[in-house]
Amino acid sequence: SLGALEALIERRAAVTGGPPPPSVRAGVLVCAADHGHVVHGTSLFDSEVSAQVTAAAARGETAVGVLARRGGHELLVVDVGLAGPTPPGVRDAKVAAGSADMTAGPALTDAELDAALETGAALARELAGRGVDCLVLGEIGIGNTATTAALACALTGAAPELAVGRGTGVDAAGLERKRATVEAALERHGVSGYGPSASLSPRDALRCVGGLELAALAGAVGEAARLPLPVLLDGYAVTAAALAAVGLDPAAGEVLIAGHRSAEPGHDILLAELGLEPLLDLRLRLGEASGALLALPLIEAAGALHAGMGTFEESGVARSR
Repeated sequence: SLGALEALIERRAAVTGGPPPPSVRAGVLVCAADHGHVVHGTSLFDSEVSAQVTAAAARGETAVGVLARRGGHELLVVDVGLAGPTPPGVRDAKVAAGSADMTAGPALTDAELDAALETGAALARELAGRGVDCLVLGEIGIGNTATTAALACALTGAAPELAVGRGTGVDAAGLERKRATVEAALERHGVSGYGPSASLSPRDALRCVGGLELAALAGAVGEAARLPLPVLLDGYAVTAAALAAVGLDPAAGEVLIAGHRSAEPGHDILLAELGLEPLLDLRLRLGEASGALLALPLIEAAGALHAGMGTFEESGVARSR
């Protein structure tokens, strides 16, 4: 009778051995980075805005700060690849000053990818050590919807016209620039044609067209699977990182819960690849873990229902003949 909530209880029990507690305390990890392809006009904003939003998140002034504070969650905002200096109040775990232009060569070096994966794993371990019940993932980074679309195409073989959305306020001309940039990046890295046979390996996809924040989040998902700790996914970018993590370690798929469905068109492609049905569909484009945090009360409600509802026998309800 509880539908998706029953499936949620079962999935969490498979990870932890028990149902969600009636009150869930999450470890919220938000990773921030910049992207070299923005020189092609893939965003309305420049890298300064990434740093400003990241600083505001750390001060609790953005959606993730408001929701984390309201729920009493552990919030960790981390610079893994902002182009400029790490803002005050933000954890400095900078691997590099942004990724390279994915249309001109690999977005990340092998060393940068390894460092970002390990950084994400270490951050997941840190939050787990604070006694949280689950890990909630989010990201901040101007241009990262184009990066996400390129990563989605590289992982699944999806066509760019299906994976590239408007992101934050992009008009029709901007949408065409984003699509052209993603197409150029895929062609540059040998992805020609579409379909599963036109995909890259998960590691090559992250290295060639990924971002530092997405690589760090992939590392966090992989570590959560080893702990094990349930992972509540946010929107398009986080789900792309999670799909890469599952490609690197299939066991990572067992700990994933989809918090919400983004307004970005490619998000459905990734959710289908992971076999996940999101708890909410609010047409959000906000990122930074906000949609996932909005889904946490549903998880708490599922735990309360499991703990408090009686069976027919326990409640003295007669069964039909």
